Amino acid sequence: MKHRAALGRRYALYIGGTCFAALSLLLVAMAAIVFSDGASLRDRLKQQLHADYIQEQQAERRQLAAYIGREFFNPLYQLDIDYINKRIRRMKAELPIEQFLVADASGKVLTDGSAANPAYGTHLGTGATAGSHRLSRFPIVSSDGQVIGYGAILWSDHPLQQALARQDGQIAATWHALIQRFLLLGGLGLPVLALIALAVGTRLSRRLSAPLLRLRDAARRVAEGDLDVQVDTNTADEMAELTRDFNHMVHRLRKTTVSRDTLRKSEARFRSLVEVSFDGIVLTDESGLVLYASPAAESMTGYRNGELTGQPIATLLAESEQTSFAAALDQVLQGRPLKGAALEVRDKQGRALSLEINAVPVRGDAGVPGIQLVLRDVSERLRQQRQLEYQANYDSLTGLSNRSHLASRLTGTLELARDNGMLAAILLLDLDRFKTINDSLGHGIGDGVLQEVARRLKGCMRDMDTVARLGGDEFVLVAANLDDSDAAGRVAERVIQVFTQPFNVGGHDLLITPSIGISLYPQDGEDAEVLLSNADAAMYRVKSQGRHGVAFYTPEMSLHAMERLELETALQQALRNEEFTLHYQPRFAQDGRRLLSAEALIRWQRPGNGLVPPAQFIPLAEETGLIVPLGAWALRTACTHCRAWQEAGWPGVSVAVNVSVRQFHNDDIVALCRQVLAETGLPPHLLELEITETLAMVNPAATIATLQELKALGLRISLDDFGTGYSSLNQLKRFPIDSLKIDRSFVKDITTDPDDATITVTIIAMAHAMGLSVIAEGVETEEQADFLRQHRCDEFQGYYFGHPLPLDTLLPQSGSAERPNDHVVPT
Repeated sequence: MKHRAALGRRYALYIGGTCFAALSLLLVAMAAIVFSDGASLRDRLKQQLHADYIQEQQAERRQLAAYIGREFFNPLYQLDIDYINKRIRRMKAELPIEQFLVADASGKVLTDGSAANPAYGTHLGTGATAGSHRLSRFPIVSSDGQVIGYGAILWSDHPLQQALARQDGQIAATWHALIQRFLLLGGLGLPVLALIALAVGTRLSRRLSAPLLRLRDAARRVAEGDLDVQVDTNTADEMAELTRDFNHMVHRLRKTTVSRDTLRKSEARFRSLVEVSFDGIVLTDESGLVLYASPAAESMTGYRNGELTGQPIATLLAESEQTSFAAALDQVLQGRPLKGAALEVRDKQGRALSLEINAVPVRGDAGVPGIQLVLRDVSERLRQQRQLEYQANYDSLTGLSNRSHLASRLTGTLELARDNGMLAAILLLDLDRFKTINDSLGHGIGDGVLQEVARRLKGCMRDMDTVARLGGDEFVLVAANLDDSDAAGRVAERVIQVFTQPFNVGGHDLLITPSIGISLYPQDGEDAEVLLSNADAAMYRVKSQGRHGVAFYTPEMSLHAMERLELETALQQALRNEEFTLHYQPRFAQDGRRLLSAEALIRWQRPGNGLVPPAQFIPLAEETGLIVPLGAWALRTACTHCRAWQEAGWPGVSVAVNVSVRQFHNDDIVALCRQVLAETGLPPHLLELEITETLAMVNPAATIATLQELKALGLRISLDDFGTGYSSLNQLKRFPIDSLKIDRSFVKDITTDPDDATITVTIIAMAHAMGLSVIAEGVETEEQADFLRQHRCDEFQGYYFGHPLPLDTLLPQSGSAERPNDHVVPT
């Protein structure tokens, strides 16, 4: 009112001054001109403001309609009419809406938000936006542009009319005030002041139109989208108030637009973060219905394209976990977050998943509570964890318990036996000659044998018992809750029985036998380690007695095990300390006088014990693998000695060296022979290798290939212990050998046992027919020698012709290779 009073006083002074100087006619004409121009300007300004305001309202309503179209996509897609009705009623309460219709894609009205829904079924039309400024029609679309329905809003004109009326009132008030001032000045003015009044009226018209024109230009810029408009004023009147109101209106419009842009950008950033997250994010309402599921959540559960939306989150869970999970979600709604819950769920295809779930409460529109869940697929992590646990407790080859798991199981079995007053039996099983299978047929066949052994052992034991693999070819069976030692014996019988059938592995039918040692709880020990050690001692007693059997532990076995351990240690030291030597047993021609060859035999000169018989250390060397370096030493030494006796006067006398199974199949025997011959300078035809019939039949194909390489070096090959193995004539003819050695078991009784005599004669005849020479070993009497000579045996070896002797004793002083008629080579 202060600004308006000041403006009135200024106008009164201007008009009063001009009235004194203007003629009344000119003043009236001047007033008419001013009034005419002012009215025209007023009408244009009014129309412009009305049009600009209506355009702003329409633009704002179109943006709101588009936003509603996107917001209603999921509810309409799910036909959640209740949710749509709630949103319509809330928007009617907050916005000037007279009517709100939602239709499907065909234009059929589904609801108007009211309970009666009188518009249901009518046709809305499919235009995006049509009609007057009061009507907004818009499509309901997804973020990728899919149209699934339409909406129409009839806006109320009441707020618009009120705003326009306020603008009209301000303009009319200003205009009426001007008219009143001009009439007052015109009535009092004098004709002489007409010119002054005209000048003053023109000046007033310009002063009034200039700010209005600035407002008009600013309004046009706003209509064009320029929200940075600012109209300046340096007055303190109604026009200044109108200018400030205009500036304030533009400022609020700018803030509203910026806030919506910020909201859209923030929503876009949030959605992008959610969609690229590897963790699944799910939003549910308070009842557990899914409102939103991120792409990661849909992917890990097998759903896609919003299929999970509208489904109860509990449908992902097994029935056994649904009740407890619902209770956990209730706790979340009460403000207690769920952290790190591990749940087993099923995806859409029914596959099992392990999910780690975190959940927090959230507030939706109008304070409606909901839940945000973060899902993480930990199936692979748990699978790796279970795999590590399995690898830590079970043998990877056979699937049996390993040593670590055996210790745990055995401890539990002993505790159970102690509590129940029962016995427990520990059976330690070792496969006989398994190393031969591994060395000859390869580790692939060996692994197949171990797997089949494990399968058979598990099949003959009870569920409460334990079957474990210690490593290599050693297995442990723990039988729990036995009544007496006879029950342990029956367990061993079942185990022996499963080995009676051949093992067919890789096309090979293999006969495998076990050596089993048994210790009993509590009489043989109350500690797991003690019982295992005692069972091991019993098993080695079986091994020492010829293998393939069962032995119960006795206290003296521990002493034997200690002796065996000491012998193994001493054997290793003997190899390092060069305690071994070679003795040679001569082989003579048929006449019994001409020395043809000498067989190298290993002897152990153990300090403090004298000569150790080969039977005491050779089997142990075979078992521990020491036979390989020991055999290499024997081969090199024998070739060196043979070269020595060539130079000492025995030209043409060869040396025969035994080759073990492990040395033949596990070591590169061909390369070793080539190297030794090169080092010693011995002619290859003076070196003869003796292999047993059993060795040859382990893997005939591999044996033949190796023998052919050895023959290519120029070596001689003889088949030792012939008649004790399982070779057939068909296989025998394929072996590139030079001689057969008749085993001493046949020679021993050839003069008293017709069967042995027949076998010996047959072997000699068969060998000669195949072009092989025959060597008889173990000839100890003249009668035996005469019998063999009568049937044309080629060579003789045995105590009758000479005992094994060290090199310095074997070499005669005369340098002759003839055996005297009346002298047996001294022992």
